[in-house]
Amino acid sequence: MTLESLTEKIRSLVKTAGKELVDVALIKEQNEAILRVTIESIDVTQNITIDDCTKVSYLLSPFLDVEDPFSFPYSLEVSSPGSYRELKTDADLERFLKSDIKIRFKEKEKASLVGSLIAYTQESILIQKEDTEINIDRSQIRKISLRPSF
Repeated sequence: MTLESLTEKIRSLVKTAGKELVDVALIKEQNEAILRVTIESIDVTQNITIDDCTKVSYLLSPFLDVEDPFSFPYSLEVSSPGSYRELKTDADLERFLKSDIKIRFKEKEKASLVGSLIAYTQESILIQKEDTEINIDRSQIRKISLRPSF
């Protein structure tokens, strides 16, 4: 089974728990393989709780035991993307329109920008910083992440 097909099966199981799948990654930490499943609430105003992660973990464990997707031992980890989550896809950008974001540039010497996400296209991101709108070419961007206001 490929990671892509596994991800799609995990996505449908996560939906049955009333949550949305953010990411599935197979990583190695300290010589241990970890299948990291990141989930979020369908309602952007609700946070993921430990109980949510536990519920999804209990839902995924029997499926993974039956499917046995890897030929090596691994641990399952279910978590939230966190308050400062990375926005990787257009769906992420759409979900967090009007939210405060931080943009890091590919050029290390260029300062990062923090502002409110106003709009996006395939080519650019438009943010508002104070009273100024700034259009940024996506090819210059290394990373976009949320900057929640507490």
